[in-house]
Amino acid sequence: MDDRLLDNYLQELRWLRSVSGDFARRHPQVAARLRLSEFDCPDPHVERLLEGFALQSARLHQRLDDGFGELSESLLEQLSPHLMRPFPSTATACFIPDPLAGDLTRGYTMPAGTPLYALNAEGKTVWWRTALEQTLWPVAIDELAWCDAATAQLHSGLADARSALRIRLRCLAPYRFSQLAMSSLRVHLCGSPQVNAALFDLLYAHAIGPRRPQPVGVRNASDILPFDAATAASGVALSAWMHCPQALMYFDLPMPPGAEDDTMTLLIPFDCAPPTAQPLQPDDIRPGCAPLVNLFARTSEPLIAEHTRSEQRLVADHNDSAVQIYRVQALWMSNQESAWRVPPYYSAQGHSESRWFWHTRRHRMQDNTLWLTLVDSCFDPAEPAEEASLTARLWCSNGETALSLAAGTPLAFALPGPVAQARLLGTPTAPSSPIARRDARWRLVSSLALNHLSLTDGETALASLKEMLSLYAPSSASSAVWQQINGISDLRCERVSEHRGGEAWRGWHNGLRVTLTLDPKAFTASSRLLFAAIIARYLARNATANCFVQCVLQDDGRTLPLWRDTGETALSA
Repeated sequence: MDDRLLDNYLQELRWLRSVSGDFARRHPQVAARLRLSEFDCPDPHVERLLEGFALQSARLHQRLDDGFGELSESLLEQLSPHLMRPFPSTATACFIPDPLAGDLTRGYTMPAGTPLYALNAEGKTVWWRTALEQTLWPVAIDELAWCDAATAQLHSGLADARSALRIRLRCLAPYRFSQLAMSSLRVHLCGSPQVNAALFDLLYAHAIGPRRPQPVGVRNASDILPFDAATAASGVALSAWMHCPQALMYFDLPMPPGAEDDTMTLLIPFDCAPPTAQPLQPDDIRPGCAPLVNLFARTSEPLIAEHTRSEQRLVADHNDSAVQIYRVQALWMSNQESAWRVPPYYSAQGHSESRWFWHTRRHRMQDNTLWLTLVDSCFDPAEPAEEASLTARLWCSNGETALSLAAGTPLAFALPGPVAQARLLGTPTAPSSPIARRDARWRLVSSLALNHLSLTDGETALASLKEMLSLYAPSSASSAVWQQINGISDLRCERVSEHRGGEAWRGWHNGLRVTLTLDPKAFTASSRLLFAAIIARYLARNATANCFVQCVLQDDGRTLPLWRDTGETALSA
C-alpha cells in the first residue's frame, strides 16, 4: 500500500475533527446528539463513520493526485519513454567457438537480439538477448603487453609513437590466419577498472597510424534496448552509460592480411604513454564477447473486455511469477469473426480511424505491474458492444531474478550453433526502477526547457549541462555516477561556422563548439573519454535542424575531438 494513503487519511481525519469542533461550537444542540467534538468522539459508531469517511476521502484525494501524475507521465512517455520504464539487468557473455563444429573461415555471426537463457540454482529460467552483433572467429589472445617508445617507433615506423599495445593472437586448430576472411576483430575490455579506463582512452583517442580501432560499443550504445521509434537514441546511450558502462567497452581492431601461420602479433601505436604502469593480463581483452540485456518477447495472457471493470491487469505468464512486463509492443482485439490491432492513445495515429485505444498505467507499489484501460478518443473508458478478447505483444524481463546468476553461469542458445561454450563473464547488474511519480513533473518540465541552446548562456552553461545529465540518472545511481557528473570542472561554448560535407556545393552551417574540461580526480577508476564521448553524442544528436554541435575535450593542454554528428568517428577527425 502506498504510504501517501496513510498521510492523506490522517490529514482528512484531522480536518473532520477540526470541522466537528467548529460545528459543535456553532450548533451545540445538534452536536450534543452526535457527540461531536474536536477530539475523539465518545460514540464508537460515529467515530467509525468519521474514520470510514476519512479513508474514502483519502482514496479520492490520492486518485486525483495520481490523475495529474498520469498526465505528466504520459507526456514524458512521449518525450523519453525509457525513463518511465524499469531499466533491465545487463551482463556480458563470453563465447568460445568450436572449430570442429562447422566452417569458421568466414566466422559465425550472431546478430544483435540473439536469444539465450540460463538456469539459476532454483531452476528458474532467466532469458537474455545480445545487444551487439558479434562474429566468432577461431582466434584466442595469448599475450598482452605495453611497449615503450623505442619499440613502438621501431615496429610501427611512426616517429611520433610514444607507446604501443602488443597483442599476440593464436588461431585455433585446424585453422590458420591465411584461411580466415577476417578484416577486423571485435574485442571487449574486461580487465580491472583502472586497466579498462586506460585502454579505452588510448584506443579511442590516442591511436595513430593507418589502422585505428573503432569504438563500436559507443557507436551502438543505443542498441542496448530494443528499438522504439519514440525513444531518442542519444538518450538511450546516456542511460546505458549510467546503468551498464561495461556494455560500451567494445572495439573493432583492424586486422592485417593473414599469414601462413597460426600466430599473429598486432601492434597498436599511441601518441602518448599509458597512464598506468600496471602489467596487462591476457584476459584483460577478450574476443567473442557480447553485452546481454534481460529482455525477451512474450505474448500476454488473454483478457476479456468486460463491462464490470474499466481497468485490467496485464499478465505475461500466470505460471511464472518472475516474468515482469517491460513495455507493450502492440495490442490486438479479436472476436469470433475477426481480429484487429488497437492503437495506443498517446501516439501519432489518427483517432478518427479507430473506435478504441489502449492506455497503460504502471503500479509501482505492486512490483511495477501494468494495468490496461480501453478508452475512446475523448479518453473516456470504452468497451466493445460484444464480447471480445485482448492479447498484447510484450517485452518482458525477469526483474531481480537475474541477480541470482553467478559469474561463470553457463548459457544456452535457443537455436544451435558452432559454439563450444557460452557463459556469463561477471555477475549481472541490478535492474533499476523507473523514476518516481513525484519526480515525473519536474523531469517533464526540465526536458522541455533544456536543450543544447541552454549551453550558450555563458556562466549558466555548466549548470545546464549537469542538469541535463541528472535527468537521466536513475534513483539508484551509484556515487561514481554523480562523482563523474560533478567532475565536469569547466565548460566553454562558442558559436562557430564551418563547411559540412565533402562536396564542394555544400554551404556553411552554424554550430556550437563545446569544450569540456574534466577533473582527473573524479575519474580514478573510470574512463574520461567514455564519459565525454557519451555527452558529445547526446549533444550532437539533439541539435536542431541545419545546426551542429562539435565537442572536444581539453586534456593536459591538448584538444581531443570526441564525436561529430556527420557520422564520422572522432578517430578520423
